[in-house]
Amino acid sequence: MNEFENDSELPEEELGWSAGAGADVSLVTLLRLAEMGVSASVTLHVGGLVVTGQIIPYTEYYSALSDNMEAASTDPAVRAIAAGFRSAAEVIKSEVAEDDEEVIYTYIHLAEARFMSPTGDFIPEPGVVWRGKLSAVDGYIIGRIGSE
Repeated sequence: MNEFENDSELPEEELGWSAGAGADVSLVTLLRLAEMGVSASVTLHVGGLVVTGQIIPYTEYYSALSDNMEAASTDPAVRAIAAGFRSAAEVIKSEVAEDDEEVIYTYIHLAEARFMSPTGDFIPEPGVVWRGKLSAVDGYIIGRIGSE
């Protein structure tokens, strides 16, 4: 067996980050690249669901989520929750930047996410921001499937 057949043998401790329990190290590498500004499109297979979209950093996910919430409602409570998401992302970002400890990746965030319906159509149009647990990803391909 070579080193690429078993992700657990990849030298994570030398990288300063690791995949959370059950997460694919190669997929986490794509998350790290997105944080550095090099984003990839992926199609994920998650418990029978097919979701396709663009990998984005968690800060971009929370920013887009906040924007969507604010655009959808003028309710002060919804706007307060949106502001809380935005603030939390910035706090986490600053803590990670200051911390020398290893970063453990447990979630993946997608922009323009669309889901395959039972008929093979992709919904919704336009896509949405999506957050999923890395350990729940059964498989993936680089690139999007379906009509763009």
